[in-house]
Amino acid sequence: MRGGRTDRVLTAYRIGDPDGAHPIYGADGARLYPGRWNTSASPVIYTSQHYSTAMLEKLVHANSVLPPNQHYIRITIPNGTSYDLPA
Repeated sequence: MRGGRTDRVLTAYRIGDPDGAHPIYGADGARLYPGRWNTSASPVIYTSQHYSTAMLEKLVHANSVLPPNQHYIRITIPNGTSYDLPA
């Protein structure tokens, strides 16, 4: 694997139901429905760079009807945080 360290502070957004089947900090959705960025063996928590794209992603997967009890979080990733990229 190759990787590095962030060169600035990053902000990410995530929308979810803190009390629901797929809570904001849970990776169950990515584990159950692996995508192009992860396998079921490497679940991740998907986020967006902007609140608007997090909302768009939520609406796409919810057939344009926002599920009840949705909340958002803003995640701050400090400068210098290490990361790995798949080979």
